[in-house]
Amino acid sequence: MKQNVVMKQRAIKRVLAMVVAMLFAIGGASAQLHSLGLSAAEAAGAALGLRTEWGVGLKGVYTSVESLSPSITVAPRIGFGAQFDMALRIGRRFAIETEIGYERGSMMVGNGSEQFKVKTTTMDIPVLASLRLLGRMIRISAGPLFSVMNKAQYVNKDNQTMEFGALHPTWNIMASAGVCIGTHFLIEARYVHSLKKTLNQFEGEEFNLRSRRITVGVTALF
Repeated sequence: MKQNVVMKQRAIKRVLAMVVAMLFAIGGASAQLHSLGLSAAEAAGAALGLRTEWGVGLKGVYTSVESLSPSITVAPRIGFGAQFDMALRIGRRFAIETEIGYERGSMMVGNGSEQFKVKTTTMDIPVLASLRLLGRMIRISAGPLFSVMNKAQYVNKDNQTMEFGALHPTWNIMASAGVCIGTHFLIEARYVHSLKKTLNQFEGEEFNLRSRRITVGVTALF
């Protein structure tokens, strides 16, 4: 378990460094455009079609969890989440996107004799290539998603807070499709597939999980 924690911490540091570099690139492009003293439309055409986009969104989250132990049952519930989106648009049809996403959820976990509610907290950072179609009304995106914080706990019959282990691995892939409503709102569905199993523990038993997520949300665009 300690080795897994160390490896995950190293992976998180690499992901955060990559995202910070991407944010500097997006911010630098935006600052360069503004320094030209041009309007947003003129600037987009001036600097090779580059333009920054920002957004804030809310979403519902359903997590499909498969227990690889015959003695452990898992019944997920609908959760919720929010995210802060950033994108660098390249021309009319392409963009590079990232975000800081936060999710809260819960699931009922049992072993045949006992059952407890496990509460989960997740923070994700995807890095996506995005295609814009039909005058940017349709958005299709795909790329890696990194779970940089993943916490799951439950309270047992002795009123003790117990660690369940991460619900999602660090490495995932994500695909999404969305429709813009006007110029300032995006309705989007997402699918997140875990690339690895997670090692979890429940009432003294260690076992593996596989997880998948489906989210549907609305984002306000700026």
